[in-house]
Amino acid sequence: MKVLMVDHWLPSQTYALELSRKLAEHVELTLLTNLYFEPERESFQTLAVLESKVKEKGMASYLRGLARLYREAVLGNYDVIHIQTFKQPRFEIPAFQLAQKRGKKLVYTAHNILPHEGADQKEAELLKSWYRRCDAILVHNEHSRNVLLGFEPSIKEKVFVMPHGTYNDFAAFAQEKPHEKTVFLQFGMIRKYKGIDTLLKAASLLPEEAREKLSIVIAGNQRKELDDTDYRGMLEGYGLGDFVSLIPERIPDEQVPEFFNGSDCCLFPYKEIYGSGALLMAYSFRKPVIASDIPTFREETDGGKTGLLFQHEDAEALKDAMLRFLELGEAEKSAMRESIRDLCENKFSWAVSARTLANLYASL
Repeated sequence: MKVLMVDHWLPSQTYALELSRKLAEHVELTLLTNLYFEPERESFQTLAVLESKVKEKGMASYLRGLARLYREAVLGNYDVIHIQTFKQPRFEIPAFQLAQKRGKKLVYTAHNILPHEGADQKEAELLKSWYRRCDAILVHNEHSRNVLLGFEPSIKEKVFVMPHGTYNDFAAFAQEKPHEKTVFLQFGMIRKYKGIDTLLKAASLLPEEAREKLSIVIAGNQRKELDDTDYRGMLEGYGLGDFVSLIPERIPDEQVPEFFNGSDCCLFPYKEIYGSGALLMAYSFRKPVIASDIPTFREETDGGKTGLLFQHEDAEALKDAMLRFLELGEAEKSAMRESIRDLCENKFSWAVSARTLANLYASL
C-alpha cells in the first residue's frame, strides 16, 4: 500500500516524523513536508517542498509548494493521502478533493477540532465540509471525538481515536538530576487557554516558607497576535520575581532537554484543550505533572495517576496541588513515573499507533 503523508510543520513539530518512522514498517510511505526540514537517512521518501513562512517569504514561495502538493496528491501513485496539517486550508483542500475523485482515500488527523482562538462562520463551514468529505478522521482522545461529533454528528462512523505518541528523539536525552529546590515547569507556546494567569495567581498565594523550597519556570514563544497578555507585568505586580522565571520566546530544540531535565514536575493549568503535545513531551522525560481536571487531562493522565489534578481555573486549588507535590515522598513520585512509563510503552506508543493506522488504511 502506498501512502502520502502531508505535514507543513516539520521541523518545529515532529509528530509526523516520529509516526512515519514506525508507519514505514507497514506501508510504502512518502512524507511531503516543509522545505525547511532537513531529513536524516530515513526508511521512507521525503519531499521537503512546502512553504510554511508565507508572511516572511511571500506568496510566490507558498504557491510553488502548493503546485508540488497538487502534483503529488492528484497525479502521484498513492492509495491513501493522510493529511496531518494545513497552512491555508481553502487553497489546499481542493487538491485533496481532486485526488479523492481519482480514487485515493483521504485520512485526516484532527489535532485541533477547531482553532484554539475560535473559527468564524465561513471557516467553520469549510471545516464541516472537509470532515464530511474525509474517508477517516483521527483524534487523540475520546474527549476530542465527542467534541468533533458535537460539531458534525454525521461523521460518527468515520472518527477513530489514536493517541499521540511521546517524543523519542527528546526522550534519548532524558536524565534524572537532583535539584536544590523543587522546580516546576510550564513549557510550550504561550496562549490564553493555557492558564498562565491562573498559575501566576496561584504562585502569589504560596506561603513564604514554600517559596524558599521551589522555583517556577514558564518558557515558550509568545506571539502577540495569539496572546497579547502582559504576563511580565502580572508577574511583577504579584511580586513573584524571586522564584518565578518567565521566558516568552521560542526555545531551540537543542535546549529543550535542559529545561525538562532541570525540572521535577510539569504544570498544565489549561482552561481547555483538545490534546497537548507538551504533556507528551513531559512524559518523554518521565516527569510527573500537575494538570487541570479538564476531560482531556483526566483521560491522558489515567485519572491522575501520572501526577496531581486540580479544579481548572482555580488558583487556590493549583496552589494546594503544588504544596502537596512538595510533600510527596520518593515512593509516591516513583509510582507516578512508573505510571508514565506504562502509558508511554502501551497507550502513547508510535509502534502501536502505526499498526492501528496501517490496519485502518487497509480497511478503507
